[in-house]
Amino acid sequence: MTPREIIAESWLITTKHKNKLLFWGALDAFILMVSAMIFVMYQSYVLGAFFRDGETASWKTVIEVISTPLQGNTAIMITLIVLVAIYLILWTVIPRFATAALIGLSAKIHCGDEPKGGVVLAFFNFFALLELAAALGLIGAKMLFSLWSLAVRYMSAGDGSGIFTLSAILIILWCVSFIFHFLFTFAEEAVVIRKFGVFKALGQSFKLVLSYLTKVILIAVLLLIIILRIVVNAIVIFLIPSLVMGLGFLFMRFMPEVVSFGISGGIGLLIVIVASYFLGYVTVFKHTVWTITYLELSKEKELDVIETEEITTKNKRETEEIEDKKEKEETKESEDPETELETSN
Repeated sequence: MTPREIIAESWLITTKHKNKLLFWGALDAFILMVSAMIFVMYQSYVLGAFFRDGETASWKTVIEVISTPLQGNTAIMITLIVLVAIYLILWTVIPRFATAALIGLSAKIHCGDEPKGGVVLAFFNFFALLELAAALGLIGAKMLFSLWSLAVRYMSAGDGSGIFTLSAILIILWCVSFIFHFLFTFAEEAVVIRKFGVFKALGQSFKLVLSYLTKVILIAVLLLIIILRIVVNAIVIFLIPSLVMGLGFLFMRFMPEVVSFGISGGIGLLIVIVASYFLGYVTVFKHTVWTITYLELSKEKELDVIETEEITTKNKRETEEIEDKKEKEETKESEDPETELETSN
């Protein structure tokens, strides 16, 4: 299939089978947006405290800031702890479930099968995808930025010297991380579809991307909608915390602090849910594109291997035939009486 055909079929699958796929896409988009907002808010606070006040803030500081207004209100504190625990579980489980279901179901649809068994696919591939996510997360953008943030706050001098060097190192490492993630584009598909282990999946993805580098790059370029998703995500991630904080301070004029921030947080959550629904289409489309691309490229790679084996077998057979023919001629010459007579003379 050409890249244009892959894009067209992926969008057709996304829209035609949205009843089966959109749930997983929206769920994945929701968790990723919430986790990204929490990450941005935390980094904004600790880096802001460092550059503005010269303070070295950490998670302990953030927890103290959040818990101080809630002291004496045990019910709200317990509710908050339960919500944090639920979020951590969902953050660990949902992205892996959604990835497994979307890859497996889109592969079934592409192969002409019924898109059934999303939950089974999610449970069956959870631990393998979790292991893969942990491996790729070590070289991910969030990990690199977190290390940079720690280095800036704990290793740079009080006057901020050394930040330029740390930032330059961050940019270089980010470029390296981007290259690795590009080479491992098909690792998740290899885990779900071929049931490969983590290292074998990474290896196959590496080989496929290098073998069909031009085609993979062309498909990535055609996926401009992914860039749109990144832009929309960035806007939502940066606007929603600001909106929540602004509404919280506005409501504080008319009602208690806890109630005001509770209402503003609910409004922000509603906006995230609505945005997740629309971004769910993009999530489904992205996974479908790379799943179909993986299936087509791996099929071509297998055909290349078969053809190579056939050529090798054919060459070996021809060589054996030539050697057999040569041996027969030598045997015939040795048995020929005239040849023996000439030899004796």
